[in-house]
Amino acid sequence: KDVYMDKTRVIYIDNGELVIYNISKNKKKVIDNNVDSYICNDDCKKILFLKKNNDLYDVYYYEKKIKKMVDSINKLVDYNIDKKILVYFNDINELCYKDNKNKVVKISNNVNVNYDIKLYDDKYLYYVNNSSELYFVKVSKNKFKEKKLVEYVGGSILEYKNGFIVFSNLDNDYNGDLYLI
Repeated sequence: KDVYMDKTRVIYIDNGELVIYNISKNKKKVIDNNVDSYICNDDCKKILFLKKNNDLYDVYYYEKKIKKMVDSINKLVDYNIDKKILVYFNDINELCYKDNKNKVVKISNNVNVNYDIKLYDDKYLYYVNNSSELYFVKVSKNKFKEKKLVEYVGGSILEYKNGFIVFSNLDNDYNGDLYLI
């Protein structure tokens, strides 16, 4: 979101400053400087924001005060702001999962940063690797278990009701197999 607004506040970035403007008090509060982007939870009381760090990003969390969550990531791919869970590519493009206790688990270095990766129920991941295979990962504490589910996936993992859809074995006319996961 570029601008978040409710009845009492407006949250936006102005020349790199992450700002919370209180409408009734006509008061501007600068949260931090050199901010590249931000993401809010549903009521925007908790904010993740990214700051450029050379060619990478540092991720911060704000809820009344600022806390650095992780250094030098290449790309943030999924998250649960309320539970402080992140899925991201680190500086050497390894897929990583960071839990709410600040434990980081490196999942794979065989994933294209442009493929879909989905966090499900805060402890499961679905991702498509560089060989177009869909994997299911269960993260527990500082380890993980993964299982290959589908081969020859078209790259996208689409959300559908309480799960996901993937396409496999697509030809030039988009004929292929549909999987509900």
